[in-house]
Amino acid sequence: MRLTRRQLRRILQEAVSLDIEKGDVILTGKFKNKRTVVKDFGTDDLGQPTINGMKLLKFRIEKLMPQDKWSKKSQEEADLEEGKTMKITKRQLRRIIKEEKAKIIKEAQLSKIIQEGLMVPLLPVSEAGQLNLPLGGSDPSGGYEYGEFARTPEVQNMLMDAGFNADGSFGADGYPGPANWQLYSPKDMQEAKAWIQAALDMNDALRKAETALDRGEYRTGEDAHYGIVSPVQDKHSRTGAADTEGREVSANWFEQQGYEW
Repeated sequence: MRLTRRQLRRILQEAVSLDIEKGDVILTGKFKNKRTVVKDFGTDDLGQPTINGMKLLKFRIEKLMPQDKWSKKSQEEADLEEGKTMKITKRQLRRIIKEEKAKIIKEAQLSKIIQEGLMVPLLPVSEAGQLNLPLGGSDPSGGYEYGEFARTPEVQNMLMDAGFNADGSFGADGYPGPANWQLYSPKDMQEAKAWIQAALDMNDALRKAETALDRGEYRTGEDAHYGIVSPVQDKHSRTGAADTEGREVSANWFEQQGYEW
């Protein structure tokens, strides 16, 4: 990029007024005491103004530089103005996919709740904020049939306190609930606590596995599953976490997040 003397003068006048002509004497050097006669005006390889081939400024005027030498932010702004597609990393893409998936799941859950008439504000609520749902099971002996205990008010409140939906499905963060993990349905409060904790621990393992994959510590989702998630499932084997279904849920999760299984 070459500038004429006239263009250089205009640029300098816009930034700061300098009265310099050919033949003028300027003082240069480390101590600014070396007499130098101005012979010509020009630009360097970055388009910055020079006098006698010496840099005129201690800073750089970005608009005079080739665009590939601009700051990252300026290049991005220029690309947006020109309608160019911005480059994103695999990690950024996965984060976008995850966020969008969480939104879709949340909207689907809300739609399901509305359709089934289970909107929380329509349910009777105690002064303490607890849902007043029917107590007890349908078994004549006073017990609960399989799957019923998980629908009691106490367990539903525990699920919501843990961040899941009252039916044990995906929480607001989009990670699987106990029902999604296909764990054994609890028969009492002790099993319910273990049921919920198993889902929380496996979801934490999923997050750690995703981080490890993004760092390149594992090559595939399957490797990360057996290295991080599977040991946690074995720990909660009494809840059914170590069964085939748990592995399938993990595999589907990694694939949905964009990781190769």
